[in-house]
Amino acid sequence: MKKTIQILCVAMTLAVALVSCKKDEMVNTVTPNSTATISGLARVNLDVTNDTNSQGAAQTTWNQVPEGVTIYATISTDELTQFENPATNYGQKTYTTTVAADGSYTLTVEANVSTVNVTITADDFLAAERDWLIVDSLYSSKDKIYELGATTESVIAGSTRLINLDFSKK
Repeated sequence: MKKTIQILCVAMTLAVALVSCKKDEMVNTVTPNSTATISGLARVNLDVTNDTNSQGAAQTTWNQVPEGVTIYATISTDELTQFENPATNYGQKTYTTTVAADGSYTLTVEANVSTVNVTITADDFLAAERDWLIVDSLYSSKDKIYELGATTESVIAGSTRLINLDFSKK
């Protein structure tokens, strides 16, 4: 009887040990609500007649980009994974926002604890540029197309980046 009880105790101990063991698996997920924020001013130089300071040195005077211009942030989703699988085509995600009346913008993108590269682009827009006329020192105003060259910034989860976006003539 004593031997039977010992065998049962050993069997129960083994059963508990085997049931409680769990195989460690690598999980390829993004932590929920892992985001980063990119914000700043969308700026453009629309008046080249005021690009000198009081001492005569060159100084860019910025104007705000018109309200409603769309700004895009694109990430490669493989940067959101913890354990990248080379056989998987992760693709890209694009986030959008528009420039506010005060020239500001804010983008919220998915992020990870490791660096995620964000490529920022925007729609071109048409606006009048004020410039000097050579004859009689008068001002002229001509419509010009302005663009934002693609810029890449790095973010991590929980971060806030302040980045001014400077548009230029196309």
